Amino acid sequence: MVAMSSPRSWESTQLLMGTTLLCTAVILWSQHRGGATAYSSQVLRQEPAVSQPPGAGSAAAAGANASAAGGPRKPQPVVMLMIGRTGSSLLTDVLNRHPKILFVGEKFNHENAWQLGKGVDYFFSRGGYKKVYEEWLGNQPHKGKVPEKDYSALEWVGFKVNTHMAKFPPTFAANAHWKVLAALDPPPKLICLHRRNDVKAVISEHRALALAAKCKTFSHVPGYNCTIPTNWTMAVPAFRASLKARLETTQGHLEICRYGAARYPTLFSAYEDVLERGVGQMADRVLEFVGVSAEARARLVRDFGSGEEEVSFEKTTPDDLHDSLENIEQLVAAARQMYADTAEDLFESEFKAVIAL
Repeated sequence: MVAMSSPRSWESTQLLMGTTLLCTAVILWSQHRGGATAYSSQVLRQEPAVSQPPGAGSAAAAGANASAAGGPRKPQPVVMLMIGRTGSSLLTDVLNRHPKILFVGEKFNHENAWQLGKGVDYFFSRGGYKKVYEEWLGNQPHKGKVPEKDYSALEWVGFKVNTHMAKFPPTFAANAHWKVLAALDPPPKLICLHRRNDVKAVISEHRALALAAKCKTFSHVPGYNCTIPTNWTMAVPAFRASLKARLETTQGHLEICRYGAARYPTLFSAYEDVLERGVGQMADRVLEFVGVSAEARARLVRDFGSGEEEVSFEKTTPDDLHDSLENIEQLVAAARQMYADTAEDLFESEFKAVIAL
């Protein structure tokens, strides 16, 4: 089990694994810094560190042993459940830096891929990951940083999937998505990426769209000489509509993750924790979860932590929203107008500047 440095995650395990989360909350409050107002975030949503369903470990071991008995051991399937702006590109990059891990981006964000005998089933059960990986990597601007893969020595293979775009159902084991995962041998491990601050997620989404329109990439790539101005303006109606949709998407995404966590070993990782702890700690946590030994991951973790191993992606949106939006005050007022009436009783009075439910 992965050790957590944040006790809050363990304190909230019963809440998350019990009843459905009643609300997804984001609070932006004002902090006076040098005469300016900077908006930060506080959230009521917490996720458990790792979910280990009863019997999950023995089931995975049984699958691995069965594979070994009939021939070469099959790589461990890993599926990253994500929605946009949760750090999935960074984590995909980190996983691929290990020579025995093969991981691809969003190749299965459509329902047809989740049919037995098709996309996902072909990727895992029929050994199609080599072809899919090579096609995907060939289109990545950071492909030069990824080590060569010895396909015969791979121990982990996986991909990320946007649960909203793929129309992943939050329940019903008989549904095609869950059927495909249930048929995998050995059983999959899941990584659930989420983001606590949905307001910043919405702003990041719109900046990413602007970046893609200009630079043909949704993330800043170091050394790739293309960017957008730091200061820009986001239309208030677009912000309101996007925030409403994002909150609904986030709630559905977390329901999907919890359903999966009740069935498969699942790591929950919040984007804000990555920013706080750094890439080195994130790499250590994720690599330990998938099953990489401390010795085998030590160099990579150390080099990510020191910066010697450079990541291929940078943040799209500055931490201080005043550095990314000229009309931040208008958006703050819009968020308050949308949600303050229904959420004020949830929080202490000093955190009521902006409230989103």
